[in-house]
Amino acid sequence: MQSEANLRALTLETQETAEKAQNLNAKYQGDVSRLRLLDEMSREMEGYNQSVRKALAYAQGDASVRGVVARLMQVPKELETAIDMVLGGALQNIVTEDEEAAKRIIDYLRNNRLGRATFLPMTSVKGRVLNQEERRLLSMPGCLGVASELISFAPEYRGIMENLLGRTVIAEDLDSGIPIMRAGRHAFRLVTLSGDVMHSGGSMTGGTAQKSSVSLLGREREIKELRQTLEGEKQTLQALREKLTGMQERREELKRLRNEAMERVHQEEIAVAREQERVFNAKAELTAASQQLERTRDARQQLTESIAEIERDLAFVQNVAQSETLDREAMDQKTEALQKALYDAREKADAQRDLVTKMRLQYADLYHALDTLQRDKQRRDMEFAQLEKTLEQLSTDQECREIQLQKAQELLQEQEAICRQREALVAEALEKVNALEAQRQEKTAGQRECVRLSEEIHKAYDDDSLKLHRTELSRDRAENELKVMTDHIFNTYDLTYAMAEELRCEGPFDLSASDKEAAVLRARIRDMGHVNVGAIEEYAATKERFDDLTAQQQDLTKAEEDLQTLIARLLSQMEKQFVSEFEKLGEYFKETFARLFGGGYAELKLTDPDDALNCGIEIIAQPPGKKLQLLSLLSGGERALTAIAILFAMLKLKPTPFCILDEIEAALDEANIGYFADYLSEYAKTTQFVVVTHRKGTMERCDALYGVAMQERGVSGMVSVNLQDYE
Repeated sequence: MQSEANLRALTLETQETAEKAQNLNAKYQGDVSRLRLLDEMSREMEGYNQSVRKALAYAQGDASVRGVVARLMQVPKELETAIDMVLGGALQNIVTEDEEAAKRIIDYLRNNRLGRATFLPMTSVKGRVLNQEERRLLSMPGCLGVASELISFAPEYRGIMENLLGRTVIAEDLDSGIPIMRAGRHAFRLVTLSGDVMHSGGSMTGGTAQKSSVSLLGREREIKELRQTLEGEKQTLQALREKLTGMQERREELKRLRNEAMERVHQEEIAVAREQERVFNAKAELTAASQQLERTRDARQQLTESIAEIERDLAFVQNVAQSETLDREAMDQKTEALQKALYDAREKADAQRDLVTKMRLQYADLYHALDTLQRDKQRRDMEFAQLEKTLEQLSTDQECREIQLQKAQELLQEQEAICRQREALVAEALEKVNALEAQRQEKTAGQRECVRLSEEIHKAYDDDSLKLHRTELSRDRAENELKVMTDHIFNTYDLTYAMAEELRCEGPFDLSASDKEAAVLRARIRDMGHVNVGAIEEYAATKERFDDLTAQQQDLTKAEEDLQTLIARLLSQMEKQFVSEFEKLGEYFKETFARLFGGGYAELKLTDPDDALNCGIEIIAQPPGKKLQLLSLLSGGERALTAIAILFAMLKLKPTPFCILDEIEAALDEANIGYFADYLSEYAKTTQFVVVTHRKGTMERCDALYGVAMQERGVSGMVSVNLQDYE
């Protein structure tokens, strides 16, 4: 049962590994989707102003336009919020090599009314950095350094980056930033890691900001990190899959070993059953041999009785044979007497002629009696011969019975020897059966013990699983309660759990007094109203954006009105021109139809003349000798010739110097082929035609014929005939 335990442990480990691989695969797929989304957002420049996107699209391929500021710097993850808050819209400023490149794009934006954008020419924008006295403040507690020195960028953009961030100091928090700004007399700008900004001059900006899921600064960094993460996850996933494959192979091997062990146990059970069957068969054979012995003894007794009876029959037959011999002697004597009497009678016949008749009758009677006696004698002779044969057969049967008796005695001795041998085999088999029964009982006891241990293990596993489930439920409940309380603290007191932990009191907590004090503080805060130190700057930026959007809206509205007017005018002109050209086409169609059919009438009609551009067209044709009907009611050849008439009508409406026709007359009969070829010959005076055809009528009226022949397999050759040379 050790193999069973190993198999169960390996199965559990395989399931855990498969679950890890599945979770990792799910995370990998999620990261792939996230990377695909970020790549798409990066390509589409999601998050950038429309004017910036249009400007970069216009300058695509222009080496003098380097790109936006956000893509030219690499910011550590912990500084992204600080740099994002301190630069704000400046992250979308476009860096150019010189002022001329910026001017070209500005002219493009103005001429197309695409909005406004800020440009940073590398030739005109110079860096601004801290002086030596201000740099000494960088050693103060909580100061991380100058922003332009904490990020990475290409050396050629140093002037741009120092202009934007050269006089911006990054501190851990406002508690560290306020002393730094006081010591620097608010001559530069400071930003904290959480995004609070202290401007030069003393104004401050902070609080909670609506932040997008992916910032402009963090997008490229996240894409790079995601690529590295995906590579690692891919390798880990591959390793897990290989490990899972190996574990599955080991599991299959353990299954095979377990099955082999179970098969061996099964074979042992089969061997025990076979030995039991053999013992049962031996007992049955012993019983059959005993019965055979009894039957042999009975047969021996019956043979003895049969021999005695045969001996009695033989004595009787001998007595009968002796009595038959005595009767024959008497009969011989009587025959001799009769012969003598007959002889006397014949002698007396001569003397006693008068007694002839009487004597003849007596003779006849005697002769009849003699004949009867002779027949009786013959029958007796035959019976005697039969008795002799019977006696001989009985003698032969007696010898056979004696031989059978001797063989039966020998067989009885052999059966007794076989019985003794089989009794010995039965004894040995019983000993083996007892030994196998003892082994089976031991193995059965071991199996019951293994089953008991397996049930105990399963029961322990179920108990542990139930405990684990309850523990997970308790953990989830506790996490939910902690989240609810944390959200309540933040929503009610604007405190995180860590900040609230710092305010924990040592002694007993008075809830009612604290609620009253919190209510008073909330009332005071509510009376103070909202404070926004950057409201003026935000108003100016918002108003500028509102004015731009209003101007764009007005431009779009006017453009929409102009487009609608232009579309209506174009539709009106198109309808007039279409109706006029359609009428001309109808007249040409009537002419070509009558010419091709040698008479008849045809017409093109609009299904809805009031909506000429959207309605359908009806083709009505009346070949010579038929009534007026729709094109769908004509035969195939007539419809084909009608279509050819429409084609030539179009050529009349819009003449072309060159035209190719590809078997358009294939459905025509010979008569219509003639009409078509004659008309084509007339029309060829103004338009050159190249006709692909296999109809003789058309080829007869061509100026030149061209064909492709394959005289040898795989080798094509051009064949041409100029029919004008034969006219």
